[in-house]
Amino acid sequence: MLTRSPPDTQTNKKQKNKPATTDQPTNQPAPDNADSVVNGAKAVFVELYAPWCGHCKSLKPVWASLAAAVAADKDLSSRVTVAKADADAHRAVGDKFGVAGFPTLKFVPRGRRADAAESYDGGRTHDDLLAFVRAKVAAAADAARVDALAPLSRQFLAAKKAADLPAIAAEARAAVEALSADDGYAGKLAAAEAHAALLARAAEKGLVGGEYFEAERARLERVVASGSVAGGKLEAMVLKADVLGAILEAK
Repeated sequence: MLTRSPPDTQTNKKQKNKPATTDQPTNQPAPDNADSVVNGAKAVFVELYAPWCGHCKSLKPVWASLAAAVAADKDLSSRVTVAKADADAHRAVGDKFGVAGFPTLKFVPRGRRADAAESYDGGRTHDDLLAFVRAKVAAAADAARVDALAPLSRQFLAAKKAADLPAIAAEARAAVEALSADDGYAGKLAAAEAHAALLARAAEKGLVGGEYFEAERARLERVVASGSVAGGKLEAMVLKADVLGAILEAK
């Protein structure tokens, strides 16, 4: 079963200066709870190991120090779960992640399930692994940002009158139409569309300020965290929540 014990606080304090060498608890997917760990609410970086594997034994303290470092960093811990699973004892979990040898490291992006797991083949030092997690979190945040719309979001959030909102929202919609013809934004059109739609909805309701965006983001995060959303709806919901975060960043 999954255990969610809090990391040792003393080790986390040491982590700020150097990698911890003591073992740290991580989430442990088993056949009966793997879906609750990889539920899309956070990205999951998982080590699939076998207790008898020499390389796994060498990685154990490094993986523990990674778990402690992520737990100690608010930005990382809110976006990433560090997990491990005995894929020798739980072959069904290994099959779910496509394990062919030990240890296998897999990264599942936020908003996705185990079938979308990406293989990690980089370095296996504490610094290598932590840099990878940071890069993944940064890339996910960047995917929701659309630089061309940031000034309009800032203007929208700063508006004092509801009557001023429709014009800003219309300008955002026009900007998205222009971006659709720009190959450089091909990978961000979904985020741009969501961005413009959210501004339009707030304008339609006459909602001045950022309270609507904050409340909607919190609502979506709660739904995602429930683990009850499936498939493409989950990915779309996570993107929308991240776009709301990008809008609020424009303040």
